[in-house]
Amino acid sequence: MFDRDNRQVLAKLREKGNIDSFQRWGNNVYSLAIPVPQHRIGYKNISIEMLYTDEDLRTKDYTGKRLYFDNELRIEIEPGSPPRYVPLPPIKGKELEKKPFDGKSELIVDQSGRQLGFSKARLAQLIHDQVEPFTGFDVAGFEQLFQIVNEVLLDEEE
Repeated sequence: MFDRDNRQVLAKLREKGNIDSFQRWGNNVYSLAIPVPQHRIGYKNISIEMLYTDEDLRTKDYTGKRLYFDNELRIEIEPGSPPRYVPLPPIKGKELEKKPFDGKSELIVDQSGRQLGFSKARLAQLIHDQVEPFTGFDVAGFEQLFQIVNEVLLDEEE
């Protein structure tokens, strides 16, 4: 299963079959690109996290940390210090190209240096563990993915 944020991978999958379904590689090996959910039509960088809504993805944990998108962060570089990323209102012109931030989440801080971000892995763990308020997320964006996985399981050509 591949995110849709790497053009080279998508091109390779297209060579093998329908990019909006799955690809057969033989010997019961399959691949698929994550489908584009209705709420992300027009977006260029679909990753598994993007199957959730922005509202759910911006959920804060009990310490006030959350997952950020790259269009919500400004990098600040000071000589002799590691870069830091300071949150700002989302840049609307980059909405369709945004991605969940995949750098070091501990570098997302406010002006006083308090850490504000957590990683994609942390989000997945909070959802998996059903930690409040990460329960009841809208999973409608996953329906197409589940349908394709089911088609792979039922595939009779292999």
